[in-house]
Amino acid sequence: NPDAMGTSLDMLRRAAATLLRLAELPDNRPLVRRHERRLLSLVMSQILDQKVAHELADVLFHC
Repeated sequence: NPDAMGTSLDMLRRAAATLLRLAELPDNRPLVRRHERRLLSLVMSQILDQKVAHELADVLFHC
């Protein structure tokens, strides 16, 4: 539910896609890795859109 997240679904998808692109570059992985626990919490969240959660899981995979 995007309303529960405080933003639109489109914005969540864009943010997840941006994080994924950043995580794919080896130089950026330490920056993303600092937020690994937060990302994992979001992936496990029941209120997050499944497509967004899948992209965030891919971010974690690259780290």
